[in-house]
Amino acid sequence: MINEVDKIKNYELFLKLIEGTIEPEDQKKLNSLIANSPEVARQYNEFIIDYVRMQKKSSVQKSSLNVLESVIQKSLWTALAEDERTAPAINIPKEEQCQDLIENVVYPKTSHKLTRFNLFTVVVSAAAILFVILFVKFNPPKPYSVEVATLVDQVNAQWADSAVYFENGYRLWTKDAPMHLDSGLINIRYDNGVDVFIEGPAKFEIERLGLFLEYGRVYSTVPKTGSGFSVETPTCRFVDLGTEFGIRADINGSSELHVFKGAVQLFAGSAKNAKISQTVRGNKAVQFNAGNGKVQSIPIQKRNFAYRMPSPHETAIQQLKPFAYWRFDFDDDRNCFDSMGVIRPVVKTSALRSTQGPRLKNLEDNTALEFSDYQAKVSVPGISREPFLKSGYTIAAWVRIDQLPAEDEILSIISTIRMDTNQLSRLLSVDSQGFFTHKPVDNILRGATKAEIGQWYHVVIACDVNANRYLFVNGKEDSRPVRYIEFSDTIIDPLDRLYFGSTVEKLNPRLGFKGALDEIVIFSKVLNSEEIRSLYQSAVIAQ
Repeated sequence: MINEVDKIKNYELFLKLIEGTIEPEDQKKLNSLIANSPEVARQYNEFIIDYVRMQKKSSVQKSSLNVLESVIQKSLWTALAEDERTAPAINIPKEEQCQDLIENVVYPKTSHKLTRFNLFTVVVSAAAILFVILFVKFNPPKPYSVEVATLVDQVNAQWADSAVYFENGYRLWTKDAPMHLDSGLINIRYDNGVDVFIEGPAKFEIERLGLFLEYGRVYSTVPKTGSGFSVETPTCRFVDLGTEFGIRADINGSSELHVFKGAVQLFAGSAKNAKISQTVRGNKAVQFNAGNGKVQSIPIQKRNFAYRMPSPHETAIQQLKPFAYWRFDFDDDRNCFDSMGVIRPVVKTSALRSTQGPRLKNLEDNTALEFSDYQAKVSVPGISREPFLKSGYTIAAWVRIDQLPAEDEILSIISTIRMDTNQLSRLLSVDSQGFFTHKPVDNILRGATKAEIGQWYHVVIACDVNANRYLFVNGKEDSRPVRYIEFSDTIIDPLDRLYFGSTVEKLNPRLGFKGALDEIVIFSKVLNSEEIRSLYQSAVIAQ
């Protein structure tokens, strides 16, 4: 049976072996002990098991106590109990009356014998020291929280805690509590230049070189200075290799990766599924299915991510709850969303092309649709007239005239309300002299501003349920209100088709609308003059 002193020496050898500091002689000695003594081998196994347990961060304290228990409770308290049971009784002699000393007394030297109690004290002390060493090793002090990023911008940001509000410029720290963004969009910029856009609802944590995304959507632009930036979800880790990418993390653990530029290294898998490593390159997208643990290719969708903060003009439009809104900034028609997120698709002809749009505030890169001849047009099917019949409508658009005289169809509908024949209703048009008009069927409302060639104008048409019509140019009312007798003739019918540009082919190509359109919005209500003025002011760049 191993005595307690040898056990302590064995523990020291075990610890040196694991730490890699054991000397060759001690290594040879330990190998011999384990090979020749089943009891030492058992002691070594118990020590290793407790040591491994303490490596698990979540159970450091419990595992450390197990080590202490294995050292003390299994041997110390058993030995103490055995010593108490077998120790002989102690006779205490009767104390004699002290006598006065009359001479110097020389006491004989005595030698102290190492008793079992003294030995147990050594064991307790050594075990306590061992416990402290292991606890400090596997539960080191947490690194300090550091500032790594800044909240640079936000739009309609609503946090889970309604009392929380972060101003632009707020510094973000590592090791902080998770952030819950219920809705809206925020832009975070890391100190190494990485730009991150997060759309609510989302739950995330800031890390030194990345982000932990429990759920939500993230779009990242990573410069060379930020190479190695990573986004981690509960089941995946995405490591940047010099990229521009979007990530969607679902609550069920599945994730999507859309790589628009560069490449991203994907590490996927959970405890029950095999680990997967894959490099995803530009213009590719993949999905990790948490249910079956598989990665599969999916169509890349840039429009599913907010890659920049919306301009003040976009924000002003969205706050007024548009019925339909076309921005024309993407080839994939991301322009087709309304306030409820419903896609409003358009059908474009091949003659259309992109051109530089109006210079809107805080929007450097803005594109518009250019109409170069009579074949260039856009049609929008399937718009119901019911919302307009109840509350009227407002149509707003940015318009540029490139040639006069021009055919006067800019925004039109072909109406089937009248049973005898189809009727052309020009919701927004321009006459041969360059004046904007609203001409449902054959009743015209004409503005007073004459458009200049190549100049962008913000034009608004409003019509209430009493058929009172208004025309605004650049935020100002531009005509005297004219009432049209039959309001229903000015409203889009379920069987109608809305057109941007010419509605029918012209025999003379010179008569087609030649110009550009951008930021077309339809509201199922009448905006007042202040709201229309605010829309225009939200887009104007200060001179």
